[in-house]
Amino acid sequence: MTTKKSAAHKSSPQADRGHKRDCVRCDIPPFCRTNYFTGRLLTEQDFTSEQRYLRDKMRLHYRALHGWGVACGLRVKPHPYCPDRRLVIEPGVAIDQCGYEILLAREVEIDLPPAPAPQEAEKPGDGPGQDNPCRDRQEAKYGQQSGEPQQPEYSGEHSHPYVSNTPIYVCLRYAECETDFMPAPFDECGCNDAQGRRASRICETYTATLEYGTPEPLDTQASDCSEILQQACEPCPTPSTACCIPLAYLPRYVPGQTVTDEMIDNRSYRRLLPSTQLHDRLIRCILDRVSIEALTRVSTISWTHGQEYSCNDFIRFFTGPGSGASAFEVEFDLPVRPECLTPRVFQAVITRFGGPSGPGSSTLEIAPTRVWATPDGRSYAMQIDRDYADRELRGRWFDVYLTLRCNLVLDQRGRAVDGDLIAHLQEGDYVVSPPTGNGVPGGTLESWIRVRP
Repeated sequence: MTTKKSAAHKSSPQADRGHKRDCVRCDIPPFCRTNYFTGRLLTEQDFTSEQRYLRDKMRLHYRALHGWGVACGLRVKPHPYCPDRRLVIEPGVAIDQCGYEILLAREVEIDLPPAPAPQEAEKPGDGPGQDNPCRDRQEAKYGQQSGEPQQPEYSGEHSHPYVSNTPIYVCLRYAECETDFMPAPFDECGCNDAQGRRASRICETYTATLEYGTPEPLDTQASDCSEILQQACEPCPTPSTACCIPLAYLPRYVPGQTVTDEMIDNRSYRRLLPSTQLHDRLIRCILDRVSIEALTRVSTISWTHGQEYSCNDFIRFFTGPGSGASAFEVEFDLPVRPECLTPRVFQAVITRFGGPSGPGSSTLEIAPTRVWATPDGRSYAMQIDRDYADRELRGRWFDVYLTLRCNLVLDQRGRAVDGDLIAHLQEGDYVVSPPTGNGVPGGTLESWIRVRP
């Protein structure tokens, strides 16, 4: 993290209704609950301990089983009337690193950093007692609705001038506020205010700030999935003392410039905490696109991948008129549709070495072929034209590259054949042979052989 100076945070005018509690505990002590029995004298400490026990249980549940981040909402956008001076955070829910719940029930404004000294001239309508169209319009749109709880939020002054070309990001933190003060004549701890009062309520609220710099990057994904499971044996992560949830990043902000949606990055540094409902929708979407049934595959081929053949054997095995054994043949483990087969779906490309350009030259061309499917739909065959082979290939070095585009081959259920030919180890030996497949419909069977004179 390359920060840290707090730039600003903007909130409602009810801030003077309560006192902010600066120290909110993040650690979770060993659990110990109150034991009730008839005749026991209950004091303030018993009720406070009961609340703490239940809250710490919930915080541990969030931290250990769910993690932290934005659960929904909280998108940052430009202010509709003052996009050069304010941002708006949409309503939403988040869980911070300490396990505290943060709820924004309505849109919240946040001030952008002030411009350097020459640009800090007061705008018309901002002085005391003057009309401010920007403020009037935003209060009409974002003002507190009747019936909402009088929950205070906090604002602060810009303690540091903005440095040009410095990125900024929006940060959300959990906060608590003591409010509804009332007389406490029997309080013995001395925690009351100058009028002998103590807060009768503690509101769970938040602070929204702008930080200079770049937030910490998200955790990188492990290259090996087994490494993820091994993390369960690692020590529990220590919560950050800042407990900041980055919401949006503005890498190219210039003071006084109008902020647009394109300038606000709501994705790169935002840690997400998707709900189980969203996970369910995502998994169902993946299952709809990935087959859970057995896919049709290529079971055998009539040639050996990478084999070197003599020219006479090549002509005898893979060329010739008629539909005999002299062909490249691919057999499937389930029937496929014959109408899918064309000379472009099953194709042979010849690379000849040496020629008019010299011994080190090569020419590449698509061989003329004839293709057909067996009546039962279990095999495709391709035969290279004999006249072409005798005229162009006999007595030469050349390679034959064979391609079956299984993206275009459907089985009887209408699913594409799983046709990727993938290398594997068989008893310690490197092998490239069917059956094909990587568990995903479609793919390409690519193979080749070499022919010598």
